Amino acid sequence: MADKEYPLEHGHDRATEVHNTAPGEVDGISFQAGVISGGVHFHDADSTRPSESAIRAVVPRQLLPAPSRFADRRDEWAELERVLGRPADATPPVVLLTGPGGVGKTALALRWLGQRADRFPGGQLYADLTSADGEPVAPDDILGQHLRALGVAAQHVPAEFAERRALFRSVTADRALAVLLDNAVSAAQVRVLVPASATSMVVVTSRRTLLGLLTAGAELIQVEPLDAEGALELLSHRVGADRIATENGPAVTLAELCGGLPIALCVVAALAVARPRRPLERTVADLREEQHRLDELSLDDETSVRGTFDMSCVDLSDDAARIYRTMGLNPGADFGLDLVAAATRQPAASARRAVNELVDASLLTERADGRFQFHDLIRAHARERAERTEPPDEVAAAVRRMVEWYLRVADAADAVVMPSRRRLSHGLAEAPLPAGLADYDGALAWLELERHNLTAMTRAASSHHWYELTNLLARAMQPLFILHRHYQDAVYIDEIGLRAATALADRRGEVDMRKRLARTYSRLGEFESAQTHVTELLRATRAWGDRRGEASALKSRGILLTETGRLDSAVAAFHEALAILTELDQRHAQGLTLINLGEALIALGRFDEAIGQLESARLLLSAPERTDSYNAARAALRQGQALALAGSPAAARELLGTTLATLTELRATAEQAMTHRALAELAQLSGDEPTAREHEAAAIHLARGTTSLIDDET
Repeated sequence: MADKEYPLEHGHDRATEVHNTAPGEVDGISFQAGVISGGVHFHDADSTRPSESAIRAVVPRQLLPAPSRFADRRDEWAELERVLGRPADATPPVVLLTGPGGVGKTALALRWLGQRADRFPGGQLYADLTSADGEPVAPDDILGQHLRALGVAAQHVPAEFAERRALFRSVTADRALAVLLDNAVSAAQVRVLVPASATSMVVVTSRRTLLGLLTAGAELIQVEPLDAEGALELLSHRVGADRIATENGPAVTLAELCGGLPIALCVVAALAVARPRRPLERTVADLREEQHRLDELSLDDETSVRGTFDMSCVDLSDDAARIYRTMGLNPGADFGLDLVAAATRQPAASARRAVNELVDASLLTERADGRFQFHDLIRAHARERAERTEPPDEVAAAVRRMVEWYLRVADAADAVVMPSRRRLSHGLAEAPLPAGLADYDGALAWLELERHNLTAMTRAASSHHWYELTNLLARAMQPLFILHRHYQDAVYIDEIGLRAATALADRRGEVDMRKRLARTYSRLGEFESAQTHVTELLRATRAWGDRRGEASALKSRGILLTETGRLDSAVAAFHEALAILTELDQRHAQGLTLINLGEALIALGRFDEAIGQLESARLLLSAPERTDSYNAARAALRQGQALALAGSPAAARELLGTTLATLTELRATAEQAMTHRALAELAQLSGDEPTAREHEAAAIHLARGTTSLIDDET
């Protein structure tokens, strides 16, 4: 700079005036003084920007110790390896590990990153992004921690968020860092904590599906509960392989009751280690009761399954929290959005939004078929919250709404699958039905899809003493049991229905249930149980003067006698039943009973008599006032078999050909297979081997997935 004179302050003696000059050019800030009184202080104009000397060469090792024992996570491990091995990009890879609380996301991340420390010589950074009270931690606080961990002196960490973020990127630009961001609440928390170096890697754990990260290119790895093998492996590590081997049965049950959730398994293991003389079977007994399971699995604030799930619920919207509680009461194993809307009385659109929120929070799992389900322990937590939050009347009302929804839909499906069945009114208001229920295939598919849930609803209705709903549900399920031959399920449901009918003093309902039980037990070969119901049916219906019920009892006796080979007695029982049905002018029921009579006559070798009875059955079941195409075809099939056995192959072939077309249209695969076999036998008798092979192949194919209808009306 040019020489310049600076005069002294006025008031000084001009006689002693001194001139200061700065010779030559001066770079930077210069100070010139004549007389200086007091100390001299120098201040950097940009003191918040650290110099190179203000950043120490620090290699942080912040990761927590990984579990010393680790159960199988082969699939997730392979995914992490895949991401690490992909070609370098301009930005570091970000992996999002999601899953329910307590599933082991952090343990997996710590274990994997701990074994890959050599890939990140710049060090390891760790931050928990959720505070102890469940609130998200501000990212600028984490930035400050990370900057200090990376060697920036505390006095040089900027106060402003934007400056901290910029400095973090500068400091990490040439470092290969492993960053674990635990319990992330939002994508915004994570974005600012990603290092600048492409050789770094960020692993994020969250109970939420952070869509903002995924749209930015993060890789998603879903961490699932351990399978049975992995759960036992974890128990063995914690409790000891010898004890698990010795008490293997109870150990397997404990793993099942914990649902493969590592936090629950660790609690169980801690209890077992703390009580070495206590058999695992006693711990199993403590956990079997769902309402007490969370108590047993919550040792303290730090090791609590309940507390873990509580944290997952902190930020739920009111709608999502309500659906969480309500669907925790669902007696079934899974559910669709239709049931959610009915149970919570919410529009379908808002129900969908709330359910998606629960899925994103890892409180619900969405299956490939679009249905949803809880982990068993999460469902117990949701149910507990409902029972603690809602009045008992509202809890019961929510369950009843679910039961009534299932009854409405099952009854509608029943009417489509078996339109000729006698209909009973349930008195419930009409409601939207699931798509595809209007046609036979869709209705039957829905009944099969919901079979276990319908069973659970029937059980729930019975436990709440809603006996009328119990009976109606049991009745609506009969088409499925008959067509798909779910005989064990039928026995279970009909026993519940029988107890309900007895509690209601519903004679007609009791007759229906005992009739079904007698016939199902007969087909299962449990003849003693079948005989008990037949005997009680005959006693009760005769005592009540119920002639229609007595006919049902006699037909049930005939079926039992046929199954046990007492064919003459069976024929007599069917004739007794027919006499009553004729007296009552119950023509459809007569037609159904004549089929049973024809089958017994064929077994006795009385083919001509069987042909006549089965012809009568066809006429009755084809009557215009109540046409039953399926059972008319069943009668025709038996008649065709009788004609073949009676030596009338041409008539048999013609009748069986017509019958096959009807059964094919009705998709009655069991009877289709029987018809193909009868036609194969006729072809063999005439020497037509190619046709015989064709029919036999068709019969074998159909037999792999047979459905057949057995009458339910008499």
